[in-house]
Amino acid sequence: MGVSGHHPEIQRDRQRHAVVEASERGQSARAEALMREHANAVKESVDLAGVPVATGETTGRFALAR
Repeated sequence: MGVSGHHPEIQRDRQRHAVVEASERGQSARAEALMREHANAVKESVDLAGVPVATGETTGRFALAR
């Protein structure tokens, strides 16, 4: 279970819903912050599973991290 006491899948689902809600309300800065938090949680989860994580540059290109 995650830090908040919820299963990680439930926590990630709540994060996604919060991102969509913020975006629909025109709260772009909040949506971005929530999306970054969500992405970091997913990356952490993938790292724990031993799966390579893609890293992005500002150009939008991705490469596998080593």
